[in-house]
Amino acid sequence: MMPAGQGADAVGRDGIMGNRSLSRTRPPIAGSVLLLLALVTLVGHLAIAGRYGWFRDELYYIDAGKHLAGGYVEFPLMVSLLSAFQRAVFGPSLAALHVLPAAAGAVIVVTTGLMARELGGGRLAQGIAALAALSRSPEVWHGLLSVIWA
Repeated sequence: MMPAGQGADAVGRDGIMGNRSLSRTRPPIAGSVLLLLALVTLVGHLAIAGRYGWFRDELYYIDAGKHLAGGYVEFPLMVSLLSAFQRAVFGPSLAALHVLPAAAGAVIVVTTGLMARELGGGRLAQGIAALAALSRSPEVWHGLLSVIWA
């Protein structure tokens, strides 16, 4: 039996409980791959941003952005604030309405790759995770194929 404070479950000087030999350094970031896939996502979304017309919820968000209130039953206040911000910065067009969602999709792709890194995945695992996040939106693939084949 080990004396108190010397086992694998002892608290070390840094206050962390456990065996220090299990700690590993994180793998390097697959930055170029993640940025390339994020760019593909962003360009893909923006390429088809104006092709399908207005959706009724989008019209509701635009109107809520024009009449800011403390909140709505259907959605939180942030939706109407983002709608007002987007209209002020990018204008009132249909394609402009899709700029922030396209940017959010690109951020999701990068974040997914970085999550794979946090879990110990190398560059290949980060790229596969980011590609999986990219492939989650079939409307982008359908829209891009229709642009290419049209």
